[in-house]
Amino acid sequence: MKIVQPLTGLSWITEIKENVFGSLIKLVAKYTAIAVISLFIGLYARVQYTVLDRTGSFVSVPTFQNVYLHQFLYAINDPTLDLSKFPKIKDPMAAMWWVNTWVMANIGQEDDEVVYGKSEYWAKASEILKNGRDDCDGHTILKYQLLKHMGFSPEDLNMVLVRVKGAPYWESGHAILRARVNGVWYLLDNLEWSVLQEPNPNYITEYYINEKGIKPYRVYGG
Repeated sequence: MKIVQPLTGLSWITEIKENVFGSLIKLVAKYTAIAVISLFIGLYARVQYTVLDRTGSFVSVPTFQNVYLHQFLYAINDPTLDLSKFPKIKDPMAAMWWVNTWVMANIGQEDDEVVYGKSEYWAKASEILKNGRDDCDGHTILKYQLLKHMGFSPEDLNMVLVRVKGAPYWESGHAILRARVNGVWYLLDNLEWSVLQEPNPNYITEYYINEKGIKPYRVYGG
């Protein structure tokens, strides 16, 4: 049997101090660790759920999505659009090539600030045809409407928001059209005369948009 020696003198006070001090150290370390972890989780969530819009301002991802979906739906709601002068090409591959070539050849490249006096504006196809020039989102919207005119379903069309690899974030925003034929997705880009099969290694895809809504390619925050 173990014999417990009674504490003598001030040794018992020293032992109590050591025990209390040790417990306090452990408690402080525990809650410090919890606080640091919580801080990193908060910072991570802020970064993951916050993006730079095309003007270089920070906005929440839900706000970003709602703004661009609203702009897209506004642009394709175009009751005055008359595409009767354009052919209806039945072969979908031929239609894609024709649309991409026609828009590249007939719609100039110009910033929204010059054409509309706004830093960012997604124009309707009727406006684009009237002005004869627009930027990447204008080219994309016009191609979207022309392919619908030729028989493409909205389920087979997406306006795709991408980032150009290697460019500064606030200058890297770009829009292209994505079209599906026989289960294969193709890209119609205002920087490329050819119709290319997805993916384009020069881009980082962020969002797909059509009349059904907006879908993140990368789910921010998990």
